[in-house]
Amino acid sequence: MRESERKLITSISRSQAFQLERLNRFPKRIKLGNRSVGWRLSELMQWVHSGGGLSEQLAQGAGYEG
Repeated sequence: MRESERKLITSISRSQAFQLERLNRFPKRIKLGNRSVGWRLSELMQWVHSGGGLSEQLAQGAGYEG
């Protein structure tokens, strides 16, 4: 899945997804080419179904700093 599709599925911003990825709370990006990345649909769906939405991440303290 590319960025636009990822955003539709997860409903979180690009920067929030990158923050969560660094904390190992979001699926890792996969390099698709020299200048492109994507995500596995199965991993995104698993994240969504496991309750990985924005409100849960904010409640766990992984949200915005400031």
